[in-house]
Amino acid sequence: MLKKLSRLQWQMTLAFLTVSFFSTLALEVLVLAGLTTYFFTSPKVRKAIGVGLSTEVQKHATALEKGDLKEVKKWLAQVHATSEPLPGITVNFTSEDAKTVAAVTDAQGKLIAGFPEGRWRLGEQASFSQPGKAQVRWEGFGLVASIPIKSKSGQRVGHFFYHSGPAEPWEKLWEIFLEAVLPSALVVTICAGLAGGIAGAWVGRRMARRLSLIAGAADAWAEGDFTLHAPESSDELGQLSRRLNRMARDLQDRMALQQDVATLEERNRLARDLHDTVKQQVFATALQVSAARDLLESAPEAARECLDTARELAQQTQKELTSVLKELRPVTPGQGSLPILLQSHIADWSRRTGVHTVLELASPPRLTDDASNALLRLTQEALANIARHSGATEVHLSLRQEEPGVALLSIADNGRGFVPEYVTRRTNIDAGLGLATMRERAEALPGGVFSLQSAPGKGTTITVRCEEKAEKKS
Repeated sequence: MLKKLSRLQWQMTLAFLTVSFFSTLALEVLVLAGLTTYFFTSPKVRKAIGVGLSTEVQKHATALEKGDLKEVKKWLAQVHATSEPLPGITVNFTSEDAKTVAAVTDAQGKLIAGFPEGRWRLGEQASFSQPGKAQVRWEGFGLVASIPIKSKSGQRVGHFFYHSGPAEPWEKLWEIFLEAVLPSALVVTICAGLAGGIAGAWVGRRMARRLSLIAGAADAWAEGDFTLHAPESSDELGQLSRRLNRMARDLQDRMALQQDVATLEERNRLARDLHDTVKQQVFATALQVSAARDLLESAPEAARECLDTARELAQQTQKELTSVLKELRPVTPGQGSLPILLQSHIADWSRRTGVHTVLELASPPRLTDDASNALLRLTQEALANIARHSGATEVHLSLRQEEPGVALLSIADNGRGFVPEYVTRRTNIDAGLGLATMRERAEALPGGVFSLQSAPGKGTTITVRCEEKAEKKS
């Protein structure tokens, strides 16, 4: 049992570790996707890039104002080479062969410089939707910017155009993920998985310990020991333990009630036996003694015969009382096993009743003391009914192992037999009580089954099946 519960601990450890690992990884992917979506869709990001580009562009307003095209071209070449017109913010999501272009116009909108130079026709007039306003937008993963160039006095002296064309955006994003995001993500994910595994091991160990305590209490209840209780708490396992403890208390009360009922039935049976045998014999003995006293002077021989009869009746009464006392004696381990007790009782019963008895003890089963005591009492009740009602001359009794784990007790006689349904009627209530007691004894055993077969002139067979004593595993 403990090994099975320990496997539960490992299952919970692996479950916590796996869930923590993959949930953290999925969360990181979702956060990265959200940040990427926010970067490419948020107006605040575009505005920040526009402000940064405007700040960088204004650094070259003096060269444009002076007409220093050489300086402007040099600047455009740097922009194309680095694709980083805004320091600190990388806008290059393309490979080296991407079509990244940059150009500058004068105040009238004519192209005066561009890079790469073969892409532009200098002197061509450019059109502006909002000439005095900086505009930034994304086309796919490429940045498109239109930034006015102003002098220190605030007068527009030109315009700057920039387009970072997306040639292979997904490959670049994958490279960025592998280089910048993946190492830290793996560290966080592995740490989260280890933390989840440790938490799972702790929770699993705690749960396994509590389940082992519940299992130990259940095993004790199965052995009839109700002193142990399952640990109770406020969670679901505690509620289960509370219900199991309540069930154990109810079972204990029910067993005590059954014992009381069995004791009462045993008293009633003994009262009937004493009434039918001992009381009648004592009454007959008293009559014989009284007759002997009356005949003592007038007919001494007749008085002597009455006294002899009274002595025989007293001896029979003694035998009946001895039989009752033996039936009341419980089965204890010191008295021996059930087969030995059956041999002793049947031999004594056969000697007293004169009924021939055959006892078969092939492969006797292993039984608990309670089961042995119940089967012995059932056998005594059956033999008492045979002697009182059947008129049988032969009884065959068998105790054996019917199959692994199942014990079988069979009692058959060659008496007059009866209709089983008839003995349950009101006119046969005394006979029915004995059968009812035997049935209750049998069905109270673990896996107990009681069977009765009888017919007029064909004798009676009683069969009882129950579970054997479970072997303790080392």
